[in-house]
Amino acid sequence: MANVFETERCRARRWRPDDPADVEAAFRMYSDWEVVRWLGASPVVMASLEEQRERLTARTEADEARGDGTGLFALERVADAVVVGSVLFKELPDGYGIGTGDFEVGWHLAREFWGHGYATEAGRGALQHGFGLMPDLDAIVAIAFPENARSLAVMERLGMERVGLTRKYYGVEAMLYEARRSSWPSHAG
Repeated sequence: MANVFETERCRARRWRPDDPADVEAAFRMYSDWEVVRWLGASPVVMASLEEQRERLTARTEADEARGDGTGLFALERVADAVVVGSVLFKELPDGYGIGTGDFEVGWHLAREFWGHGYATEAGRGALQHGFGLMPDLDAIVAIAFPENARSLAVMERLGMERVGLTRKYYGVEAMLYEARRSSWPSHAG
């Protein structure tokens, strides 16, 4: 699968762990504590390019093995193919890593690309991708730590409905938002 989805300015595609530019772009993002601190119960800062390549390889192989169109994708600008971050559409795990049957959208951007609207654009594209990929899915959720004001603001801009605090996913307390197929304003087309 080459491109997963495309928006006006961004393209979501599989990460390429054998491409040094992809590994460097991922490392730039995932070696930055200001990015990583919002990711999961035990955030891990990448210590080397090799560690990053191994992580990308494992993630990409797992996503491709599922073969269902879900995963963590590189997010690149259409204009110049610069990777600005990651976007995801995948099943949420509980605190033990077991799938819950709920699907999430999310975004991780390198700090230099914060504040340019890429997260909102990618989130909208991921919602459209998810609803299109799974026609029987009634809702897609997004979660963030309550202190992660930037991600919460993206969820609001996407028109997602705030549900409240939950401990259902990843073993952490997070603010839960959802987009329901029946009421999400931008899921068509």
